[in-house]
Amino acid sequence: MRKHIINQGFTLIEIIVVIAIIGLLLSIATASYSNSLRHGRDQKRIVNVESIRSNLELFKSSQIAGVYPTSITSGAFPTQYPLPPDPQTNATNVYTYAPRASGGGTCNNTTTYCSTYTLSTNLESMGNTYSVTPSTATITNNPVIRMILALVRHVVHIAVM
Repeated sequence: MRKHIINQGFTLIEIIVVIAIIGLLLSIATASYSNSLRHGRDQKRIVNVESIRSNLELFKSSQIAGVYPTSITSGAFPTQYPLPPDPQTNATNVYTYAPRASGGGTCNNTTTYCSTYTLSTNLESMGNTYSVTPSTATITNNPVIRMILALVRHVVHIAVM
């Protein structure tokens, strides 16, 4: 009596094809996950820049002369408003702050006042840069808020005299 051996396993070709498909799916998932992380870090950087911009407006409104700081890394500004860290490197020196006088020149808040600025940071996605200026700050675009801030500065100026 002869026994018939029935093969119930997979062939080598079938196993290789399945492994190749799994590898392809893993590489697509890894790339998508990496892009999601990069996009999330960029969104956090944008939120950080908006937070710094808001703090710059608060700083300006607390000054009698109503000026922006000459630096965001030294002096009174970082003491009152610490800079948020970068989501990838945890460093705070990733923000570029360029204060300017009203005519566009340099300022030092003693002979020329810092009346505007550009604040920017580099994003990971395609080498883009996110920049803001006071003209795009929502707190200064509202005429009622500007009037209240001017009144508060005036009252503080009188109280100091």
